[in-house]
Amino acid sequence: MKGTFRFEWEGESIVQIHIAPAREWQLIGATPLIESWFEHYLKGEEGPPLPLAWDRLSPFDEEVLNQVAEIPFGSTLSYGEVARRCGRPKGARAVGGACGRNPFPLVIPCHRVVASNGIGGFAFALELKESLLNWEAEVASLAGSFNAKALKRKEIQFFP
Repeated sequence: MKGTFRFEWEGESIVQIHIAPAREWQLIGATPLIESWFEHYLKGEEGPPLPLAWDRLSPFDEEVLNQVAEIPFGSTLSYGEVARRCGRPKGARAVGGACGRNPFPLVIPCHRVVASNGIGGFAFALELKESLLNWEAEVASLAGSFNAKALKRKEIQFFP
């Protein structure tokens, strides 16, 4: 993985996660709990719950991001499907806006929400979204085939 993940804290809660390209993989402001979450993520597993500042979100954004959090590793949903699951069948664009405001990227996997006719948008580089989706699909298929050696060798390249 090549990128910097900087965690912004307020008290005991994560209020923002910033992602930027880097030559090396870095977790800035990470605790052992966050490091454990990343270790699980890199294996395609669900990690321990992180202390996210949900109270800073609007009710709509919280509803959308809760739906997005349920998208399994290696899978995607369309903006329209997330909107339907939120009880707003015509709210695909609003879902896109909520994903764009997601303060917890990767932890709340807004990159797994795609357009019905393509990849859709992303608050970060579209190349990053595409890399994440491709990498997650590959890891999910390796994990599904119980190929642990291949999974250990697979390095994630978030930033081309």
